[in-house]
Amino acid sequence: MADWTAKLRYFASIRGRTPALLRGACVVILACAAAVAAAPSSAVPAPRNFQAPRDCFQPLDRTDALTLVAGRDNARLQTIAQACTVAAEQQPQRGLIFAYFYAGWANRVIGAGPLNPPRVDDSLSIDSSETMDEAKLREAARLLDISARMASVANPDAATLAAQRRARLELARAHRLIGRLRDQDDFRQSQRELAALSRDGAGDLQDSLSYERAMLVLESRRADQDDDDAQLLTALQDLSTFVNIDPSLTRDQYIVDRGPTQLARLAVYMGNRALNRQPQTVENTQLALRNFRDAVSAYGVLTQLGGVVDHAQAASIRVRMGLIGLRMASVLGQDHETAYGCAPGADRYSISEAEANFTAARDLYPQSPDAQPSLEPVRFKVPRSASSMVSLGSQRNSIGSPLMDVVT
Repeated sequence: MADWTAKLRYFASIRGRTPALLRGACVVILACAAAVAAAPSSAVPAPRNFQAPRDCFQPLDRTDALTLVAGRDNARLQTIAQACTVAAEQQPQRGLIFAYFYAGWANRVIGAGPLNPPRVDDSLSIDSSETMDEAKLREAARLLDISARMASVANPDAATLAAQRRARLELARAHRLIGRLRDQDDFRQSQRELAALSRDGAGDLQDSLSYERAMLVLESRRADQDDDDAQLLTALQDLSTFVNIDPSLTRDQYIVDRGPTQLARLAVYMGNRALNRQPQTVENTQLALRNFRDAVSAYGVLTQLGGVVDHAQAASIRVRMGLIGLRMASVLGQDHETAYGCAPGADRYSISEAEANFTAARDLYPQSPDAQPSLEPVRFKVPRSASSMVSLGSQRNSIGSPLMDVVT
């Protein structure tokens, strides 16, 4: 941690001189500007407040029920679960589909608990079993299963089909969460439900399916699979959908924050694995950069959504990307030792990217004492071989393990 801290301190100290240094060593860094046109606002009215038991029998998009969040809205969620269960038992009609769905969905949300990720050293998954209520999850699975089966009618209308798809998704999710508490049987049941839903057509729930597939990989992963990247790469591909925001009013609220949060955690982990892979090659370093860019995009989405972002970690990722950029500039340009890691023939794009990342790191975490000017300029030892671009520490997943040898 001290190594990247020292580098961040140095880059902060030369904030005003960085462009000049880069121009002197690497020609002029090109600047570009982009104009973003504002999208026209939608005239679609917001859904009304959910009122039980009347709204237990209404299509999903007519109320705000699907926008409720565990923790903040627990009282309303509990009301929905109880009132809709009672209504479903007393009024045998087509609306039972919706009543059972709302009851199961509300219980599942309460059973899952608010987002409270465990330490990254303890789990790749952001879901913590400490916040889960097994009794509520099992009740959710029972009600959602009834709803899904009731909605499986010939030629269903759009509202009934939407209820069926949502119920099947939530049923798969409930089984996955129960699997975290028990054994592999519920994981397998969740996999079967997701496979069937995907085969039959999930409509507008594609992002939700991607999230659930990725979480099943992460949560059912065993210790003896630690060296196998194939499944983790598949999970990362599924989670990459969360580099963008779903603008739908009826989007799956469960994944709004969880999706980009989980993407950031896995992308950082996979980026560090790529950097520590032997032999250290240009290809592995470029793969690490792609993973880190996914993490940066996920942090950006969380920021736009008003979610929780660890600015210190986000800044450290930017510093790491900047250091890699300097090393890539030397390898892609001229192959000899030089001040600031930048040879006269260095790759201009990599240098520009490096400066942008260092600037972003300072902007993300300016209040840190690590970002205050205090060190003299440093020199980076650039290796002569492109196959040894990155010098890493022994901590495989540490954000702060050194990327370059520094001589003060």
